Amino acid sequence: MQTINGKLIVEEQSELEQLKPNLENIVQQFEHLELQITAVNQQDKIEYLKQLTSVQLSLHKLERIYNRLVFTTILTAFGLASWYIWLGFNQNSAPAKLANSPIPITSIKAATDH
Repeated sequence: MQTINGKLIVEEQSELEQLKPNLENIVQQFEHLELQITAVNQQDKIEYLKQLTSVQLSLHKLERIYNRLVFTTILTAFGLASWYIWLGFNQNSAPAKLANSPIPITSIKAATDH
């Protein structure tokens, strides 16, 4: 086969007949490559969607854990504040109870000196 300036020069019709199977083979290979590329792209998309779903599930789990942590922190802070206030009231009312007790504190001290 001769070419001039990149163009095929055919002298006989039989040379064209010899080229047809080669061209058909090249076209089939090209179509096969297109199918492979399409299949790979679909697999990549499926894998991407699976990873995206996995990330979304992990994010939802983290959100639940975060919400529990915030709720627990708020309840703990409220409980500690309530406990601190309750202790403060008990300490303030303890001297008043001793002052109003029926037995004088001095007589208790005198009884323990013996």
